[in-house]
Amino acid sequence: MTWNIQNLFPKPLASSKINPEVCDILTEMLQDYDFSEDEGGLSAVTVNKHVLQNKTAVHDYLYRKVRQVICELGYHCDVQITTSWFTATLSGGSADEHAHCNSWFSAVVYFDEYDKDTSPIQFVNPPQGVYVSPSQDNDYNATDEVIVPEKGTILLFPSNVRHRVLKNYSQYERYSLAFNVLPKGYVDVGDSSYMYQ
Repeated sequence: MTWNIQNLFPKPLASSKINPEVCDILTEMLQDYDFSEDEGGLSAVTVNKHVLQNKTAVHDYLYRKVRQVICELGYHCDVQITTSWFTATLSGGSADEHAHCNSWFSAVVYFDEYDKDTSPIQFVNPPQGVYVSPSQDNDYNATDEVIVPEKGTILLFPSNVRHRVLKNYSQYERYSLAFNVLPKGYVDVGDSSYMYQ
């Protein structure tokens, strides 16, 4: 007897490259913001959660990149970048597992220089009720996906996907830009509709 196996509601992780000039602008922008450190002082985010708001050219560039992939995913609606912030993971630091609430898709942009010891981002597949260690890893039984930062890379993923920054073994700080995305305009499905301003 032969089994037919198909993907059931897979989650997308989209990646692309950004213009090197955008990386340079983001590096310059980083200097303009104050950071709020976590309790251990080894990771931080900018106090300002709208860092793209006053950089229209960068905002519009990232908006176009995101809108393109949203359309490729089959959603033909306008989008908006809602919140945006820089993250810093110091040497020896990490960021706890989390998801982004009140958002549809989220993105991270790697604009800095990174080395082989720079902490990767880990996307986590929540465990089922019963866990059996697989004899061979595949897309159906994977518990996580690890992506190593590379300058000029942008990642986009559904905001409800849990993720964390693993320990930074590099002697250098790990910087990135994160932002959230919502639909924009009138969204109508069945008996539910909403106007996203």
